[in-house]
Amino acid sequence: MTDLVDRYVTAAVAGVPQPQRDDVTRELQASVADAIDDLVASGLTREEAERQAMTELGDPAVLAERFGGRPRHLIGPAYFGQYVQLLRVLLMVVVPIVGVASLLAQGLAGSSPLPAVLSALGTMAAVAVQIAFWVTVVFVILERTDTALPTGQWTPDDLPEVVERKIGIGEIVGGISWAVLLIWSMVWQRDHWLVTVDGAQVPVLNEDAWVPWLLVLIGALVAAIVLEVCKLRVGRWTVMLATANTVINATIAAVVVFLWSAGDLLTAGVADLVPGGLLNPLPWIVVLIAVVDSANGWWHVVRR
Repeated sequence: MTDLVDRYVTAAVAGVPQPQRDDVTRELQASVADAIDDLVASGLTREEAERQAMTELGDPAVLAERFGGRPRHLIGPAYFGQYVQLLRVLLMVVVPIVGVASLLAQGLAGSSPLPAVLSALGTMAAVAVQIAFWVTVVFVILERTDTALPTGQWTPDDLPEVVERKIGIGEIVGGISWAVLLIWSMVWQRDHWLVTVDGAQVPVLNEDAWVPWLLVLIGALVAAIVLEVCKLRVGRWTVMLATANTVINATIAAVVVFLWSAGDLLTAGVADLVPGGLLNPLPWIVVLIAVVDSANGWWHVVRR
């Protein structure tokens, strides 16, 4: 064998485990020699035959995989299903819990709303990255060490029911997150998010509006969370779910519009702190969101 062929064979077996390397080396050397002899017999010089044979065999790193080298993927088919399932569960469960916990901690520390939300989003993003990184590392190690995952004996009873799922997990998580955020903001603004009006520290929402209207609003938001859980279980929009969604949206919009019209939603003087009447469209924005969200539910029902 020439120096060029030796370099090719050495590169091809570099990733092969040591106990198998000698056998693979001999097999590859024989394959290259046969290919070179065939090309020489066809009229090429020895040097031309060597180069063409190695060119046809291809990249030695890719060739090494066929001889038992390391895979060129991080997580192979044998582990990918469990990897994705575990990653999805952790991201969908742990990240929202961390977000809510961060918001509670910010509220206890007396942070204002915008910094609290931004801090919670940053914490959630950091936790999501850490979860994705470490779960990937664990499965890469399992892949490289050929560690078998504990799995039970499969039977036909394990087949899932056929469900026409039309509601994405992201939509449900988003709905729950917004409802929780609004409830938390309403409660914590009473003692922690105070503004100065005529030299006095007052909450943004009118304290006289809590009984019964703001409590009704919180009740509607809790009902919205329950509705999201029901949507998760059913997997698609139904007439009952669309009706419940419309009632909840109508309740929220009606409470906001009624309190705003009566001048009882915000503490007296709070609206004057926002220049240019920027808060004036607030009730109509709430109504628009309620109408669009309700129409979206009925649209999916009609399409079915």
